[in-house]
Amino acid sequence: MSTRTVFSFLISLFFLAAAAVQADPINLSATRSVTIGDRSGSLSGANSPSTVLGGFSDSVTGLLGPNQPKTTSASQHTDIQAGTGIFAGRGESSVGFSVLNSDQVVAESFFDVSFDLTDIHSYSLTGLLTANMDGGYGESLFRLSDGGSTNILFSILNYGDDVVLNSSGTLNPGSYHLLVSSIINNNGDDRGVNGYMGGTTSFSFNLDLDPVTSTVPEPATWALLLSGLAGLRLLRHRGRTA
Repeated sequence: MSTRTVFSFLISLFFLAAAAVQADPINLSATRSVTIGDRSGSLSGANSPSTVLGGFSDSVTGLLGPNQPKTTSASQHTDIQAGTGIFAGRGESSVGFSVLNSDQVVAESFFDVSFDLTDIHSYSLTGLLTANMDGGYGESLFRLSDGGSTNILFSILNYGDDVVLNSSGTLNPGSYHLLVSSIINNNGDDRGVNGYMGGTTSFSFNLDLDPVTSTVPEPATWALLLSGLAGLRLLRHRGRTA
């Protein structure tokens, strides 16, 4: 193998290593669930709660409200792609209108994820939050916080008209918490006709995280190149003395 060929190989390896140090989200942990209930108790979906990464699909439906039962449901179909940094999906909570507030009917769909970034990442967020209530209280939420729930980077709480999610930017290395939810409950709220409640809330979103390629190689990458150049110099020296 010629010296020029070896040198070209080392340069190629150098740039491949520089790109390889960019990491996707790590230390991922998740809790996803769908739940409905009233003053007599609660009912979760067959797959809830789930701490497994990847795809999650669950739903639960029942006639709730002891005084005036109405169809109540919650569902979720979401995906966590750890290898590519994509969080996406949709969820919905629904209570048939004319359930008495005093029955304390609740429907909830939760998507809760924590993760770490070791490099700067760009993010792209699209989606929609809805909250269409005839009475009682309903909300949909998208919140991204840094390190803890008190340091909020991006948060939209919707309890009225539809809200479009459309944002982009960068995230520095660190720990993050992502919470997306759809909730309906009476919350002590007697709005509506004679204290009745009902409606639908939902979320849909796609959050894509991509490593930002650094133009300055990491120290380990420089060390790899220098060790390769040292080996190349030794190879040339041996060739001259042979």
